[in-house]
Amino acid sequence: MGFFVAKMYGRTLKVIHSKAENKFKDKIREIMRFNRGASLNRVIKELNRYIVGWKGYFSKGIRGERIHKLNAWIIRRLKAYLWCQWKYPRTKVTNLKKLGIEHSEAAKLGNTRKGYWRASKHQQINYAMPKKLFTRRKGLVLLG
Repeated sequence: MGFFVAKMYGRTLKVIHSKAENKFKDKIREIMRFNRGASLNRVIKELNRYIVGWKGYFSKGIRGERIHKLNAWIIRRLKAYLWCQWKYPRTKVTNLKKLGIEHSEAAKLGNTRKGYWRASKHQQINYAMPKKLFTRRKGLVLLG
Protein backbone atom coordinates (compact mmCIF):
# COMPACT_ATOMS: atom_id res chain seq x y z
CA MET A 1 0.00 0.00 0.00
CA GLY A 2 2.96 2.34 0.44
CA PHE A 3 4.41 2.77 -3.04
CA PHE A 4 3.49 2.22 -6.62
CA VAL A 5 5.88 2.21 -9.56
CA ALA A 6 5.60 4.89 -12.22
CA LYS A 7 7.52 5.22 -15.46
CA MET A 8 8.59 8.70 -16.43
CA TYR A 9 11.00 9.67 -19.18
CA GLY A 10 12.14 6.06 -19.45
CA ARG A 11 12.97 5.85 -15.75
CA THR A 12 11.21 3.77 -13.13
CA LEU A 13 10.25 5.78 -10.07
CA LYS A 14 8.79 4.80 -6.73
CA VAL A 15 5.87 7.08 -5.99
CA ILE A 16 3.95 7.28 -2.74
CA HIS A 17 0.38 6.04 -2.98
CA SER A 18 -2.45 8.47 -2.24
CA LYS A 19 -3.85 6.08 0.37
CA ALA A 20 -0.57 6.26 2.28
CA GLU A 21 -0.67 10.06 2.11
CA ASN A 22 -4.26 10.08 3.40
CA LYS A 23 -3.28 7.77 6.24
CA PHE A 24 -0.43 10.15 7.09
CA LYS A 25 -2.85 13.08 7.22
CA ASP A 26 -5.30 11.14 9.37
CA LYS A 27 -2.56 10.35 11.88
CA ILE A 28 -1.48 14.01 11.96
CA ARG A 29 -5.11 15.01 12.57
CA GLU A 30 -5.29 12.49 15.40
CA ILE A 31 -2.14 13.87 17.02
CA MET A 32 -3.42 17.45 16.67
CA ARG A 33 -7.03 17.03 17.73
CA PHE A 34 -8.29 20.44 18.81
CA ASN A 35 -10.04 19.14 21.92
CA ARG A 36 -7.01 17.24 23.13
CA GLY A 37 -5.69 19.76 25.65
CA ALA A 38 -1.99 19.00 25.12
CA SER A 39 0.61 21.76 25.03
CA LEU A 40 2.12 22.80 21.72
CA ASN A 41 5.55 21.47 22.75
CA ARG A 42 4.10 18.04 23.53
CA VAL A 43 2.22 17.93 20.23
CA ILE A 44 5.36 18.91 18.30
CA LYS A 45 7.33 16.21 20.11
CA GLU A 46 4.79 13.57 19.04
CA LEU A 47 4.66 14.99 15.51
CA ASN A 48 8.44 14.82 15.21
CA ARG A 49 8.46 11.20 16.24
CA TYR A 50 5.83 10.28 13.66
CA ILE A 51 7.18 12.48 10.84
CA VAL A 52 10.75 11.20 11.20
CA GLY A 53 9.59 7.58 10.98
CA TRP A 54 7.27 8.28 8.07
CA LYS A 55 9.94 10.26 6.26
CA GLY A 56 12.45 7.47 6.75
CA TYR A 57 10.15 4.94 5.13
CA PHE A 58 8.75 7.09 2.33
CA SER A 59 11.78 9.29 1.54
CA LYS A 60 12.28 7.65 -1.87
CA GLY A 61 8.68 8.08 -2.97
CA ILE A 62 7.88 11.65 -2.00
CA ARG A 63 9.19 14.51 -4.11
CA GLY A 64 9.04 18.25 -4.70
CA GLU A 65 5.57 19.72 -4.80
CA ARG A 66 4.00 17.06 -2.58
CA ILE A 67 6.57 17.73 0.15
CA HIS A 68 5.83 21.46 0.03
CA LYS A 69 2.08 20.89 0.14
CA LEU A 70 2.30 18.50 3.09
CA ASN A 71 4.68 20.80 4.98
CA ALA A 72 2.39 23.79 4.40
CA TRP A 73 -0.59 21.73 5.54
CA ILE A 74 1.20 20.69 8.75
CA ILE A 75 2.20 24.30 9.53
CA ARG A 76 -1.33 25.55 8.89
CA ARG A 77 -2.70 22.80 11.10
CA LEU A 78 -0.34 23.88 13.90
CA LYS A 79 -1.48 27.50 13.52
CA ALA A 80 -5.09 26.39 13.81
CA TYR A 81 -4.20 24.25 16.85
CA LEU A 82 -2.56 27.20 18.58
CA TRP A 83 -5.45 29.50 17.63
CA CYS A 84 -7.87 26.98 19.15
CA GLN A 85 -5.79 26.75 22.34
CA TRP A 86 -5.98 30.49 22.88
CA LYS A 87 -9.79 30.13 22.92
CA TYR A 88 -10.92 33.55 24.20
CA PRO A 89 -10.69 36.83 22.25
CA ARG A 90 -8.73 38.54 25.03
CA THR A 91 -6.13 35.77 25.02
CA LYS A 92 -5.90 35.88 21.22
CA VAL A 93 -5.35 39.66 21.24
CA THR A 94 -2.73 39.48 24.00
CA ASN A 95 -0.78 36.69 22.30
CA LEU A 96 -0.96 38.32 18.86
CA LYS A 97 0.43 41.52 20.36
CA LYS A 98 3.29 39.49 21.90
CA LEU A 99 4.01 38.09 18.44
CA GLY A 100 4.31 41.59 16.92
CA ILE A 101 0.83 42.50 15.65
CA GLU A 102 -0.47 46.02 16.31
CA HIS A 103 -3.30 46.36 18.83
CA SER A 104 -5.98 47.40 16.32
CA GLU A 105 -5.21 44.50 13.97
CA ALA A 106 -4.92 42.06 16.87
CA ALA A 107 -8.30 43.21 18.21
CA LYS A 108 -9.96 42.71 14.81
CA LEU A 109 -8.44 39.29 14.37
CA GLY A 110 -8.98 38.20 17.97
CA ASN A 111 -12.69 38.95 17.67
CA THR A 112 -13.18 37.37 14.27
CA ARG A 113 -16.00 34.90 13.77
CA LYS A 114 -13.98 32.76 11.39
CA GLY A 115 -13.27 29.20 12.43
CA TYR A 116 -9.84 27.93 13.42
CA TRP A 117 -8.95 26.50 10.04
CA ARG A 118 -10.07 29.55 8.09
CA ALA A 119 -8.43 31.99 10.50
CA SER A 120 -5.15 30.08 10.27
CA LYS A 121 -4.72 31.30 6.69
CA HIS A 122 -5.19 34.97 7.58
CA GLN A 123 -2.36 37.31 6.54
CA GLN A 124 -1.75 38.66 10.05
CA ILE A 125 -1.58 35.17 11.56
CA ASN A 126 0.92 34.16 8.88
CA TYR A 127 2.99 37.20 9.84
CA ALA A 128 2.73 36.49 13.58
CA MET A 129 3.31 32.74 13.30
CA PRO A 130 5.81 32.13 10.49
CA LYS A 131 7.22 28.71 9.67
CA LYS A 132 10.33 29.60 11.70
CA LEU A 133 8.28 29.81 14.89
CA PHE A 134 7.53 26.11 14.67
CA THR A 135 10.73 24.83 13.06
CA ARG A 136 13.50 26.84 14.74
CA ARG A 137 11.96 27.91 18.04
CA LYS A 138 9.81 24.88 18.81
CA GLY A 139 11.92 22.26 17.01
CA LEU A 140 9.43 20.88 14.49
CA VAL A 141 10.90 18.49 11.92
CA LEU A 142 9.36 18.75 8.45
CA LEU A 143 9.42 16.37 5.50
CA GLY A 144 11.87 18.20 3.29
